[in-house]
Amino acid sequence: EVDVCREYVVNPCANPSSFTPDAVIGNNSGTCIELASAIPPDFEPSEKDCFARNSAGMSTLGLLFHNLSLCCTDAVHVCSSFILNPCLNSTSFDPTAETGSP
Repeated sequence: EVDVCREYVVNPCANPSSFTPDAVIGNNSGTCIELASAIPPDFEPSEKDCFARNSAGMSTLGLLFHNLSLCCTDAVHVCSSFILNPCLNSTSFDPTAETGSP
C-alpha cells in the first residue's frame, strides 16, 4: 500500500512543493504517488541516472519522469535540467510545451 510508505516516496518535482501526489494521471491510470513509488528510493538526479538505458535500450526513468511532470504544478521534474535544450537561444526553451504548439 503506497499510503503506508508515502513519506518514503521520492518527490519527482524540481520544486518539491509543486508535487500533487493525489492527482490522477491520464484516464484513471493511477495517482501520482503510485507512479512516483516506482522511482528507486536511492535515486539521485543526474544525467547518468535520469536517462540510463535498460537492456532493451529504453530510458525507463526518462519515460517515468516525463509522465511524472504531469504531477508537478509547474511541470518541471527533477530530471528536467538534464534534458537537451534544442533551441539556439537557450532561454527560449519551454520544456512544458506540447508537440504542435507554436
